[in-house]
Amino acid sequence: MVAKDKEDWLRDMEELEKLDVLSDIRDLNEEELWIKEECLKNIREREFLAAMDLKQKTRCRWAVEGDENSTFFHRLINNRKKKKGIPGLSIGDNIKRLSVEEVNAISKRFSAKEIKDTVFECGADKAPGPDGFNFNFLKHFWKFFEEDFRDILAHFHETGSIDRGCSTSFITLVPKVNDPIHLKDYRSINLIGVISKVISKILANRFKKVIGKVVSESQSAFLRDRYILDSPLILS
Repeated sequence: MVAKDKEDWLRDMEELEKLDVLSDIRDLNEEELWIKEECLKNIREREFLAAMDLKQKTRCRWAVEGDENSTFFHRLINNRKKKKGIPGLSIGDNIKRLSVEEVNAISKRFSAKEIKDTVFECGADKAPGPDGFNFNFLKHFWKFFEEDFRDILAHFHETGSIDRGCSTSFITLVPKVNDPIHLKDYRSINLIGVISKVISKILANRFKKVIGKVVSESQSAFLRDRYILDSPLILS
């Protein structure tokens, strides 16, 4: 900030202090309110310009010293790590936890019965993925697909991923109104294939058995047999 700008900034600050003192004694008149708004506007503009000037100077210094193995370089790297790091979390003593048996139950390998039951629980025309096969087709010819599904699910359990060809999907827009004309009038959905659907449903079925033990008793949304409108009704 140059000398003249600094003088103007100090003058505006002094004027604001005077007006603040006056506002404690009486209501400011129209002219005084206008002066206060102008002072605030000038201060914000100068602070913005000063911040932009500092940012530009930082860029120039980075261009000169950024790639060098200098103290400036290491200070920037350490500062970035410090900002992105998680120094710690405060966790209460009464936090709800799953038992070892429950943790093992939701992380165990997928059994053949579990896979088959999940497939046959899904609707016949669900998961219209790019491969064109729905669950009706799988159920009818399950004896031919059962071993393949066991291998795919075993690979997913070990690696946490599935082949890209099996995880492809369609992204489509579903209109939310009768005559959509804007993007906001559409809701985007992802039409996944049967394999992704089976994996997500198996995991969901496992979590259903234990989720009630780790959520608050007062949570009323996104849980089976609990409704989001229960809370306002209780308050009423």
